[in-house]
Amino acid sequence: MSDTAQATADQTVPYPAPEQSYAEYPMEEQPAPEAPPTFIAKLMAKKILFFGIIGVVVIMVVAATVFAGGGAGLLGGAKAPPPTMKMSPMDGSYSLKGPQVAAKSTTEFPIQFNSSDNSSEVTNVYEVAAACSWTDDYAGSEPDSMTFELVNPEGQNISQGSEGTSGSANLVLKSTNVTEKKMVDNTGGWVLRVTCNFAGHKDVGPFGRLIYNDLGNNFDAKISYKYYGHEGAAKGNSTK
Repeated sequence: MSDTAQATADQTVPYPAPEQSYAEYPMEEQPAPEAPPTFIAKLMAKKILFFGIIGVVVIMVVAATVFAGGGAGLLGGAKAPPPTMKMSPMDGSYSLKGPQVAAKSTTEFPIQFNSSDNSSEVTNVYEVAAACSWTDDYAGSEPDSMTFELVNPEGQNISQGSEGTSGSANLVLKSTNVTEKKMVDNTGGWVLRVTCNFAGHKDVGPFGRLIYNDLGNNFDAKISYKYYGHEGAAKGNSTK
């Protein structure tokens, strides 16, 4: 290389580097700050929370009821018990053709509250009545004596007696355990007791040498009873 060329090369001024601009290196965009929730937004959030809690409580109550009732139709379990029905006064009656009661003996006849044509079970008995009658089965003999006694489950009793060739007794006895506000299954223990105290004899034959002994007497009774039963059931149960 010549001296002139070397000098020119040595005098060459380097080209300055271009200045960097901010446009070539943009800043990362930052998300705009969220605005605070408005009053309406806060209110709606509270309502959603409130109704959500209510919904959970309702579901828990329904689930507890279903499982406690064995399904009660929803899960195919046992049916729920029927609603309590109002208890109302009802009555019933039947006739009793009593067999012979032997002289100097007592026969007991338990009161029957469920006759063959009853449409509902009888319970909660609060009164029983017995209308009894008898006639000497051997006319002309000496007077007979009969006693009728009605007994309730509490051990209370009422009795009437009669003497002659016929007689009757009308007995009414209440239960102290059953009231309009207190129900008790007390159908057991009601009894009609019939006693033939004496059956007179009769002299027969020539000169009264033969004696006919009266062995006892038969009787009839009409039994009536009152009880508290469910409305809708038959209000009269009777057997003629």
